[in-house]
Amino acid sequence: MRAAILDASLTIAAKDGWTAVTMRRIAEHIEYSPATLYAYFPAKQDLLAVLARLAFATLGDRLARVQDPSPERRLRLMTALIWDFARTDRPLYELMVTETDSDRPVPPEAMAVMGQLRDGIAPIAGAARNDLDDLTDMLWASITGLIAQTRLGRIAGGGPRAHHLFDRLVGAQIATWRLRS
Repeated sequence: MRAAILDASLTIAAKDGWTAVTMRRIAEHIEYSPATLYAYFPAKQDLLAVLARLAFATLGDRLARVQDPSPERRLRLMTALIWDFARTDRPLYELMVTETDSDRPVPPEAMAVMGQLRDGIAPIAGAARNDLDDLTDMLWASITGLIAQTRLGRIAGGGPRAHHLFDRLVGAQIATWRLRS
């Protein structure tokens, strides 16, 4: 039942966005009463938190498979994978970057993704740097910000130019880190 609830949520979100995902609509989709859903997820926020963790876990699994002997190419492949994930797994990606609840700790799956990015940055920037977490957060914020602006139609030239800017952004970060290492 739990899997059916999660699948229905993703199906509804893919079609109509996350605001359309309600416990009543999920119940209708899986042909159960809303009360049944609350036995698995006491509130919609609990459901969204589980899905956000699933999103980070999915991205983390994909990042873990990125292998390349060149640290620069490996990081470029990792960041390209994030860009592609945002495009191909849009509902999960949107939940990753919008699902917030200050009362909940950062999910371990999100921390794992940041750790993977940090590990990708370290051989380029210098593993002994004491600001690797800062570099990781800045790269993540730059990538997700560019994706958000692209989705909002605020990048002149649309998707193709945004992808070009994305490549330049990652390249500039790598070049800066190389100079300072």
